[in-house]
Amino acid sequence: MHCPAIAALLITVLSGLTPSQIEAQDLTDPIPADPQVTINTLENGLRYYIRVNRKPTNRASLWLVVNAGSNLEDEDQQGLAHFLEHMAFNSTANFPQEQVVQYLQSIGLGGPDFNAFTSFDETVYFLQVPTDDDEALTTVFQILEDWAHNITFDPDEVKKERGVVIEEARLLGDAFGRVANQLLPLLYQGSRYAERLPIGQVATIDTFQIERLESFYRDWYRPELMAVIAVGDFDPAAIEAQIREHFSRLPATENGRPRPTFPVPNHREPIFGIATDPELPIAAVQVSYKRDVPERSTVAALRRGLVEQLASAILALRLDGLTTLADSPFSFVVTFEDRLRTKEAHTFVAIPGAAGIEAALDGLLTEIEIARRFGFTESEFARQKKELLRLYQQAFNERDQTSSDLLAARYMTHYLQGDGIPSADLAWELAQRFIAAIDKAEVNQTIRQLLGQDNRAILISAPEDSDTPVPNADDLRALLERIETKDLQPYDEDDLSDIPLIAQIPTPVSITAERQIPELAVTEWVLENGSRVVLKPTTFLNDEILFTAHSPGGHSLATDADYLAAWTAAEVVAEAGLGTFDQSDLTKKLAGQLVQVYPWIEELQEGLSGFAAPEDAETLFQLIYLYFTAPRQDELAFLSLQSRWRTLLENADAVPEQTFSDTLQAILTQGHLRGRPLDLDLLQQMDLEKSLAFYRNRFGDAGDFTFFFVGNFDLEEMRPLVETYLGPLPADGRQETWQDVEIQAPRGVIKKTVHQGIKSRSSTAVVFSGELDWSLPNRFELDALTALLNIRLFDALRQDLGATYAVFTEGFALRFPQPSYEVSIFFDSAPENAERLGRRRLCPDRHPATPGPLYRRPDRSATTTTAPARNRFAGKWVLALRARRDLFSRR
Repeated sequence: MHCPAIAALLITVLSGLTPSQIEAQDLTDPIPADPQVTINTLENGLRYYIRVNRKPTNRASLWLVVNAGSNLEDEDQQGLAHFLEHMAFNSTANFPQEQVVQYLQSIGLGGPDFNAFTSFDETVYFLQVPTDDDEALTTVFQILEDWAHNITFDPDEVKKERGVVIEEARLLGDAFGRVANQLLPLLYQGSRYAERLPIGQVATIDTFQIERLESFYRDWYRPELMAVIAVGDFDPAAIEAQIREHFSRLPATENGRPRPTFPVPNHREPIFGIATDPELPIAAVQVSYKRDVPERSTVAALRRGLVEQLASAILALRLDGLTTLADSPFSFVVTFEDRLRTKEAHTFVAIPGAAGIEAALDGLLTEIEIARRFGFTESEFARQKKELLRLYQQAFNERDQTSSDLLAARYMTHYLQGDGIPSADLAWELAQRFIAAIDKAEVNQTIRQLLGQDNRAILISAPEDSDTPVPNADDLRALLERIETKDLQPYDEDDLSDIPLIAQIPTPVSITAERQIPELAVTEWVLENGSRVVLKPTTFLNDEILFTAHSPGGHSLATDADYLAAWTAAEVVAEAGLGTFDQSDLTKKLAGQLVQVYPWIEELQEGLSGFAAPEDAETLFQLIYLYFTAPRQDELAFLSLQSRWRTLLENADAVPEQTFSDTLQAILTQGHLRGRPLDLDLLQQMDLEKSLAFYRNRFGDAGDFTFFFVGNFDLEEMRPLVETYLGPLPADGRQETWQDVEIQAPRGVIKKTVHQGIKSRSSTAVVFSGELDWSLPNRFELDALTALLNIRLFDALRQDLGATYAVFTEGFALRFPQPSYEVSIFFDSAPENAERLGRRRLCPDRHPATPGPLYRRPDRSATTTTAPARNRFAGKWVLALRARRDLFSRR
């Protein structure tokens, strides 16, 4: 629980402000920067941020932030800001010919540890490096310095990277990318953002003169447009010395080009955009409400942000609740903030339900209009205040557990966009003060301001050959007029605060046996019903308890006739809520608590997983108890789930990538009944009664379950919870295990080519599988082999040939039902390169004569390639369209 006296002391020590100063702060005051971060500027104009942080230990996040992106490209430079980011990893003055990547790999860094992205307005390079090696740390700072002013442009390296970037553009040119390229210029029409997508123009990438790349580097990579951010487990004085030594070498700019900003024009009339594509699997409606970016650096901005969070969250919960209705106009809906330097947008994206696109847009705009006219109910307002306050409390409780990357990202937005960076304790104190004072009228007024009638954009995307009617601009305009005159009613109050989750608390059952495992700091309890409970107190996070439970069996125990019902049983139960609460009411009941539990049923086992804050531990146990004893039968929730899945599957013949996946799955499972992907025919076989019967069977006996709890808890506080909610769980003493349903990969070498799609793009998968002598050392060797293989293939296919953007290598070791391994290699390329790359680099004609100790002979392999064909489309791509504003380009 939060203690005011302790909080006051923390404010004094950590934020540099006393409680009285907090109270006296004027809203126009700037937000005081966290005193734990050092912010300074070199004489040449480069800014730096330094912050000591111990998560993770012996590591540091080092970022180079350049306040320049694709918006600054000249007409003949489109794509060169992003291309320059690629070149930084290829060749610099001190690390020529790909030595940057080679060195970073040599000190143990993998793909997630070094990366970069290019956006409209900035380019950011980031590294996570070890800090217990002084020599390596010094070398990494030399790499950062080289990126700032010593990238070189070797013609051979530029030539290879042209191919890599063109392959990246090929990846972004799928149906979603093609639709985004049509709609984004409309969303930001009249501005530079409509003309300078970061990936650029393929024709420019393929033909630009190196001098134009050098010109962009010279014009915009300047010290006054850069920041270095260092957050991690290090000596701050030593890090500051490194920054000063390396970055003071950058010469100050003389007569540099002015760095402009790019406004997005306001408009009174709504913007309408409609785009279709033959490979788009689902329709989507997007409504965006744009506004000028307000200032973000003052105390008033922090308070305004809290009010806006409350308003947005309540409306988002309303919309999400509607998706659970069987006759909902939309199957899925997401809400997000989209922010440029000069404009931000409050955006809603909905996937239409069975009634179609216009009904989905009508439903979405109707809910928005209800919120605008009537605001929110007192119960909604109270719940969301409680929820928001709890989130800030969690951030305060975990203030010493924040990751270095997250802190570095906050400092990046402070540098680029002027966001405040208060300390966690100051943010918590201000949140308490402000949230308590916010009233419902202010939140209602805010939602009307956020969702005004100016600067609206309504964008529609749809499959080109779908039977669903696609409205035109006149239809959309008429719909807007109807919404404004619609007879609407406000929401009713729905206070659930006094209704308990469990009407009758069960009678506790004592623990019957206990043992300690000192070497693991683990305690095991055995309950009278046969359940085992394994507990390990930790302090990795201050405000978290993690939980999972499992028992053997899974849907392997279902008959073939009941397989689909068993496979979908956990989702059916989760959608229905628990006990007397449907899913919508359960969400409301749990407002303000950090707790979640969800059931799952896999092939060989079933179980529950979840988490909770320590103060919400009893709710966690109550949810566990209810999932065993009180799953709900809800016909409407079942129909809603089935309807949403149908929406995703109806245009199953749309996306080549899904055909690729389905073909590979069919090969690897040899067409097994239980290896089929979900389609409309299978969807019709869903059965509520059978799903509930299977679920109750699998969770009707807790005696073979093992429960695991890890986190910040005291064993003696957990004991009564275990005895009260796990001890009374039903058990009938049955002994069972999973069955082997005999899904086996094929033997021999199988090659399959599938021609689908309209774009000149191929995807290749090469999969090796075989028997495995199972042991933990062999499993670790497989992981190491997979990582090494990925490095080698990256070097061969991307770095040497420039023929693909990325190679993904995955290795899996399975112990059950039969010990086996699978190593998969995936890459995309131009169709004319697919056979050459797959044959020469990945599939030798013979296996080694003497297999190593890890594997028996890899007697199973499969290669699948997809390539474009005329007028043939297939697939099911289970993704919702979301406006991809930045189209971030990551290495």
